[in-house]
Amino acid sequence: MAPPPPPELMDDLIGEILLRLPPEDPACLVRASLVCKLWRRLLSDGAFLCQYRAFHRTPPVLGFFHNQYRKGTSVPQYVPTIQASPVPQPAIAVTGSPTTSYRTIDCRHGRVLFEGKDQPSQTLIVWDPITGNQKLIYPPVHPYTKFLAAVLCAADGCDHLRCSGGAFLVVFVGIYDAEEEDNDDEGVEDGDPVGWASLYPSEIGVWSASTSISVDSFIDLVLPSLLTRDSIYFILENGEKILKYSLVGGVLSVVNAPPQHEPNMIFATAQDGDLGAATVEGYSLHLWSWRATDPVGGFGEWKALA
Repeated sequence: MAPPPPPELMDDLIGEILLRLPPEDPACLVRASLVCKLWRRLLSDGAFLCQYRAFHRTPPVLGFFHNQYRKGTSVPQYVPTIQASPVPQPAIAVTGSPTTSYRTIDCRHGRVLFEGKDQPSQTLIVWDPITGNQKLIYPPVHPYTKFLAAVLCAADGCDHLRCSGGAFLVVFVGIYDAEEEDNDDEGVEDGDPVGWASLYPSEIGVWSASTSISVDSFIDLVLPSLLTRDSIYFILENGEKILKYSLVGGVLSVVNAPPQHEPNMIFATAQDGDLGAATVEGYSLHLWSWRATDPVGGFGEWKALA
């Protein structure tokens, strides 16, 4: 006589087991959904997905983008760090784009920002790897010698878990030499290098009026920007200054770098969600947190954390 079949697992136990599937291997979730209709229903349930994210906390790194240069042409490449990555290789094909050479300049909130490098028709491309949507944007009509840009979700209070395909913002920050350009901006003296910024909301499709400030160096074209709270930060090229753009009011300000900055400084988010930095002095690593003492955030002090 055949033994009786083992008792079926309760739905709650199945859910607890599925919660422990490793997030760094998304393919296992797909395979589990093919076991039966019950498992597929559990895995696709919105409540389970929220529990899954909360259980594993910090999402895994799926991969990274880098720019590959060959024969004078820049080609963005995606390097996966997990098996069966859901992110495809960039395939930039935007109607109306006049360029074939691109570089990755930012990646945030499920969107990637590329720069079309062919001159004189410089362009920006916002790419959503999940939906495949691409948006062609021309930079603001404003002189600049160097620039950086950042992309981010436009939704207030968004947890950025389901905002793929939604509205986005692009922050464009340029620096030009006022001695070589006509400068009508108030508060900027002739002869000073000038930093300026403009905001592009995808829902409006028009760049905002630019805001300017005097600076003493160019934007670093290698290190990425940092978004904390309602501000975006850019490292200036000599590493001694940090340019801050406030998304609320569109205000630019300059922040001094930490004391032991040298050229070896990268941004980090402090535990309280404010601006942080990591610097190297000799063989020592220093961690810093910025404490602003004015509403704009340009004045304050760095606190050593380690």
